[in-house]
Amino acid sequence: MRIKTLLLSGLLVVLPGLLQASAELTLKVTLEGGKPGEGEFVVGLFDAEDTWLKDVVREIRVPVSEDGTAEIAFDALPAGTYAISTYQDRNLNGKIDTNFVGIPKEPYAFSNEARGLFGPAKFKDAAFDLVESDETVAIRYP
Repeated sequence: MRIKTLLLSGLLVVLPGLLQASAELTLKVTLEGGKPGEGEFVVGLFDAEDTWLKDVVREIRVPVSEDGTAEIAFDALPAGTYAISTYQDRNLNGKIDTNFVGIPKEPYAFSNEARGLFGPAKFKDAAFDLVESDETVAIRYP
């Protein structure tokens, strides 16, 4: 009887963690500070440093409103560490436009207001943990 009680107690301690790990979560993202009414926001979600800015887990494109904002949601995500890279595709050509040395000419931003010194922000600076559904990440274009 004692063994059954111990096993049941252990299961009750571990089970909530297992259920949370397998849950499908929703991540909400608010975007502010874009050029009003121009093009669309392109929002990329990444889940690892080695694939940062190379292999997007999910991408959402949404028109920029007349007040330069938008709200999106990434649904059915497992709990984990993520980072967001976003830009405003003002001319709707499907890519971020750069000048002759590769500096972006269109507005861009990262989660956690991360900035790179000479180049894009690092994954570790933009990373955040998604542990509960309906968490919101706010991104403001500089």
